[in-house]
Amino acid sequence: MMAGSPRPGVGEDDDLLALLDRLGAGNFILVGHSMGAVIALRAAIKRPHGIAGIVAYGPYCQFHRSLIGRLNVAGLPARPITDLALVAHRILGVRPISVNPPDLQRLRIPVLVIHGSDDQVAPIDHGCRIAAALPNATLIEIPDARHTDSHSIDAKRHDQSVREFISRIAIEQPQPV
Repeated sequence: MMAGSPRPGVGEDDDLLALLDRLGAGNFILVGHSMGAVIALRAAIKRPHGIAGIVAYGPYCQFHRSLIGRLNVAGLPARPITDLALVAHRILGVRPISVNPPDLQRLRIPVLVIHGSDDQVAPIDHGCRIAAALPNATLIEIPDARHTDSHSIDAKRHDQSVREFISRIAIEQPQPV
């Protein structure tokens, strides 16, 4: 989190960009799951320089929908818990981390979206909307996969898709002189 700001939802994308700056010159492939995928996408929207691509597992568009999904999976009622959580976040100055698909349209780097068809936390339609908004995205829908197991339900397809994505990025990157 940003220095002096110990609250989630405040500056994680800026923190990621600061880390990349500290690591120095390079073309990094960011890998994130759920909120981590959203943070990677938001960082790349702000500054794609130095980011060669993103692998986004189970990203969501709206934090509120993700929160509802997490409660449903846990067998808890969404309302009024989500309403109270959002009010408490607002009082504490925490911003829900979401991604707006229209903002993604200007992002030109390759993005691989891997999403389970049975994801109840971040429904597959969120992954589809995100991938559709990105000009250079590939969506891999994993049948029967939930929010946390898309990499293991069809491990062979998953591994092949990630390898092909990384290989494509390696070929597209300019070689140092």
